[in-house]
Amino acid sequence: MTAKDYLSQARVLDQAINARLERIARLRALVSGRAARTDGMPRGGAGVDWTETIIKIDEMERALDRDIDRLIDLKREIAEAIAAVPDMRYRTLLEYRYLCGWGWRRIARTMNYSEDWTRHAHGRALQMVRVPE
Repeated sequence: MTAKDYLSQARVLDQAINARLERIARLRALVSGRAARTDGMPRGGAGVDWTETIIKIDEMERALDRDIDRLIDLKREIAEAIAAVPDMRYRTLLEYRYLCGWGWRRIARTMNYSEDWTRHAHGRALQMVRVPE
């Protein structure tokens, strides 16, 4: 695995977690919107039993908690790998890129460098990252 692939794992996992959070929120809204229709007016037909759906949402949330724990562990591991980079400028660039998820323009502006320098420095910084076994 390359240093870039290793460091990019946090961003990919972070995006997957955010997508799952969104999906769970929509399911919860659906269930609460449907189940909360208690305006006192009589309705025809049998009521819907949401028990199985709520159990499935709960299972999804538990799986999400495990993924969040994995993300926290991975980000800690990545932060340690970045902290081992000897040059502070490269370390800072890598932190912005992989731990904060910033784009090149924002990194360049914040660090007061050109985007070209930032991209070239990124390549040099990646060479200094030691990927754990």
